[in-house]
Amino acid sequence: LASLPPLEGPEAAVDLGKRRDAHGVVDLMDLWPETFERLLPGPEWLVRWIAPVVLGAMRKRRRQLLANTDAISSSTATYLDAVRGELDPGTPTHVCYLGAYVEEFTPPPRRHPDEVRGPALSPEPLRCVYTGTLERSQDLDTLVAAARLLATGPAVTELHVAGTGSLDHHLRSSAERIGGKTKVVVHGLLDRRAYARLLDSCDVGLVLVKPSSRVAIPYKAADYAAAGLAIVNGLPGELSRLIMEYDAGVDYDAGNATSLVGAITRLALDRELTNRCRDGAREMASRRFDRERIYLEFARWIEELPS
Repeated sequence: LASLPPLEGPEAAVDLGKRRDAHGVVDLMDLWPETFERLLPGPEWLVRWIAPVVLGAMRKRRRQLLANTDAISSSTATYLDAVRGELDPGTPTHVCYLGAYVEEFTPPPRRHPDEVRGPALSPEPLRCVYTGTLERSQDLDTLVAAARLLATGPAVTELHVAGTGSLDHHLRSSAERIGGKTKVVVHGLLDRRAYARLLDSCDVGLVLVKPSSRVAIPYKAADYAAAGLAIVNGLPGELSRLIMEYDAGVDYDAGNATSLVGAITRLALDRELTNRCRDGAREMASRRFDRERIYLEFARWIEELPS
């Protein structure tokens, strides 16, 4: 069993499997080399033209690899669907999300039915959190623009940022200039315990990932769900469908600060909706992302592969 990317590991694993009369299983963790397309210079039409030339050799190697593999697993259904045309008919497949350890986080507080139907407004600020890399592939400029708009809006909010990257200084300097009804706190890189405490203290998890990154379900989404956070999501596709299925949050248009403000304000002014989304997110984590269950299913699938 070897992860793709990179290519070299699974190529060696599949070759070893053939020589040892064992199964060679490729575990697809990313759309590779397609993810490199966003790094190519020029307008979209030019990238579409030069990508097959620049990335063609790696794509050919992947096609050969997948044609020879005995089985393929994937961290998302999106990645698996993207390569189905490169698999031999009948190749066993399995989807196992990276997931989260649900028990690592405190579930959202249980509410009495009368409390859920009570006043929608809350005097407490809505505490939102973004975690992960602080790089251009994330929709962080939109977060900064949204924070400025929220500062003069009707909702009282706190925006927490945890992680590290080249945009750390930019975010810290921007946070110092934002006042009004919005407080922005940049925590830097946290250890695991502090990270879990931060998520447990918040109401909303922000998935600020640009669709051009080709990420389907970022790791942070599973942690947000495990912590019972209502999810504000900028990724179309698989994650958006899961959020809708479990009533776990709301979407916004990536790159659009007004849209992000609208999503956050909606949750801030309707705490009944926020509470419902928090419960839905925790349910989604329990059913789709719980490592204690889905990793056992993954192992069982590998053990039961046909000879």
